[in-house]
Amino acid sequence: MNKLGKKILVIGSPGAGKSYFSIKLHEKINYPLFHLDEYYWKPNWIRKSHEEFLEELNKMLANDSFIIDGCYLTTLETRINAADTIIFLDIDSNICVESELKRSVTNRIGFPKYLNEKHDPEFVEWIKEFPLVQKPKILELMKRYSNKKWIVFKNREESEEFINTL
Repeated sequence: MNKLGKKILVIGSPGAGKSYFSIKLHEKINYPLFHLDEYYWKPNWIRKSHEEFLEELNKMLANDSFIIDGCYLTTLETRINAADTIIFLDIDSNICVESELKRSVTNRIGFPKYLNEKHDPEFVEWIKEFPLVQKPKILELMKRYSNKKWIVFKNREESEEFINTL
């Protein structure tokens, strides 16, 4: 077993680099990789029902090992309960917004091919507000689940260096 355990979550703001990091991690340790966006969205930006999403999530969590990429706070506590290690990409929101603006004209990795990326001003605002709205909830979960292994990266250089040491 590696130093991460067998059940790994990769969380953070949109644009933080979760999918990229998860793919690199998967290449190093070869655990099954699940991008939550691929299980949350139907064509034409229609959300699956909460029940449908939970059914998909439970299948992922039933694996002996996994890397699950995505924040989705409505199910984060469920995933934390099942995980050994949570990797939080706590990247500056300006960098996340910049990444989102760049990828809004391309297809990003770890995202369903049947959804077309587009510039979405509301989503950009959500990313800007992530440190004020979403991050405190994550920090509270870190306290509540201090028995889990938490790894926090403040920048992409730290996360790249970590991957290179595996």
